[in-house]
Amino acid sequence: MARLTIDISDDLADALSVKLTANGLTLEDWFCQRAQEELRSRKRYTIEELVNQCDPEAPFSAEDREWLGSPSED
Repeated sequence: MARLTIDISDDLADALSVKLTANGLTLEDWFCQRAQEELRSRKRYTIEELVNQCDPEAPFSAEDREWLGSPSED
């Protein structure tokens, strides 16, 4: 599992810890729950929705042209 570091003041961490401990949670558990809630609330797109957002007439960028012109790795 990836780890994330969040810097908050000691006073805020203490206040949150007291409130969360009263509800049977640790600060780390609370952050993990909030992250999971955020991930679940994000809209998921179908391939069709993503393709429909594309503009087939859009010009290629210099980076795209360079990539397309590069030799394949066989």
